[in-house]
Amino acid sequence: MSNSKKVELIIKGSQGYSQDDMSDYELFVMGTLRKVKDRWIICYENENNGSTQIVLFNTKTVVIKSDGDVDYYLRLSEGKNTKATFKSQGLFSYMSIHTNKIEYEMTKEKKKIELCYDLEVDIETVVKNKLVISIGLLNN
Repeated sequence: MSNSKKVELIIKGSQGYSQDDMSDYELFVMGTLRKVKDRWIICYENENNGSTQIVLFNTKTVVIKSDGDVDYYLRLSEGKNTKATFKSQGLFSYMSIHTNKIEYEMTKEKKKIELCYDLEVDIETVVKNKLVISIGLLNN
């Protein structure tokens, strides 16, 4: 699969301060999916008047880049602490991320991604996040 394919994305997320305090949300968007060498790239227009790109590597690493009213860059590596950057209305900040789980299945029959990560400040968890992204190819 070398050319971009149009896809529908169902993004189910949960976010909260603890497992007991999670708020759920769901986003349905159209986007594109393509395979480039050893990675998958998903692109879609986001709710911040911009676009989001998710890059899945074979090494249990995911990069999420978003632009628009809010810009952010997350590099998630399973079991590791990494940094994230956020920019909104001229304010710029860094945050530590601990990634607990990265799973994805990109087969002809099923395309699904699951990410679990915590945003941290001074080793204290600020927000827990879980994303499940289901991808459906469009027939065109």
